[in-house]
Amino acid sequence: MTAAGTRVPVALSHGVTAAGTRVPVALSDRVTAAVTRVAVRGCGPCGGTRVAFDRVPAPSGERMIDWAGFLAAAVLVSLIPGANQLLGLSNAVRYGPARALAGVAGRLAAFVVLIALVVAGLGAVLAASATALEVIKWVGVLYLVWLGVTSLRSAARGPGPSHVEGAGGGVRSIVVREFVVAISNPKALLLFAALLPQFATEGAQIAALGLAYLVVELLIGLLYIAAGARLGATGIPGRTQRRVDLGAGIVFLGLAGLLAADDLR
Repeated sequence: MTAAGTRVPVALSHGVTAAGTRVPVALSDRVTAAVTRVAVRGCGPCGGTRVAFDRVPAPSGERMIDWAGFLAAAVLVSLIPGANQLLGLSNAVRYGPARALAGVAGRLAAFVVLIALVVAGLGAVLAASATALEVIKWVGVLYLVWLGVTSLRSAARGPGPSHVEGAGGGVRSIVVREFVVAISNPKALLLFAALLPQFATEGAQIAALGLAYLVVELLIGLLYIAAGARLGATGIPGRTQRRVDLGAGIVFLGLAGLLAADDLR
């Protein structure tokens, strides 16, 4: 309100000009304000993707969640192939869709832990700790190297019975592999710590966003499993199976190298 008592509109950040004229907004104001720079490199939160968000404080009093903007970002991040998606695809080819789906449950369990840290306010603390990120990073590197070497050894041995418990196809082994790959990826923690608070400020809202991300991750994981199950149902020849194992081993080692070389600070 001016000195003369004339009220003037002030909602300039919500598609209204100084003269009070509403103008069309091509993209949600919440996304435009919160996400001003997105840099994608490599794979998704389960692999090597770096998604950087410039933190912009939410307007005072605003409590609405921009679901359209958040879900679009979640789908984009989840679609990009990473180590967990590759594991889901490979598990479906080798062991069938049921066991691959159990592996996805292990991945989601790891994400629940990471999202809980963000809701509790510890995600930002860990993300700001260079020591914590380095420890998580090198655990992830070593585990990816182990997966890569295991796949290469499997390729060297040749194809074996794909649905045998002792061949690494037990439900527990599959779930543990997916869980460890997800929980030991520091970029997943950085992603949740940077993405979720951009669309909500309260713990309950952040938890709701985390739950929505889990649903998106499950649906995208099912797509990878379906692709792997379709490929496995055709009866892969032994030579093709060796090539799949060889390719998976090379990719895992490549992801390990990218993670080791990446500066997370």
